[in-house]
Amino acid sequence: DLGTFWTIKQLPISKKTEAKLLKHLNHPSLPRMTDYTEQDDSCYLVMEYIKGKSLESHLKESYQFSFDQILTITHTILQIFQYLHSQKPPIYYGCLLYTSPSPRDSTSS
Repeated sequence: DLGTFWTIKQLPISKKTEAKLLKHLNHPSLPRMTDYTEQDDSCYLVMEYIKGKSLESHLKESYQFSFDQILTITHTILQIFQYLHSQKPPIYYGCLLYTSPSPRDSTSS
């Protein structure tokens, strides 16, 4: 294991406020953002890369989730919403991508 992998996400400069807000979030089910920069009409976020398939990919493949998997996914999503809505001011997230499996290795840095 080489540790934590990172990815760069490009957003339009119109999303600047939202992008900067992400840097302050700290929840075990959300990717960490470590850096932010702007260039021309874009902003770039350096974020933790979480390996796994998206919920959308599973659904496209007609994957059949077990009842326990559905409960786990739902519980995780509700925890994320509770965390976001408890921020001051509350954050209402417009695009939630669930990646499975998503547990983090606590030894990664």
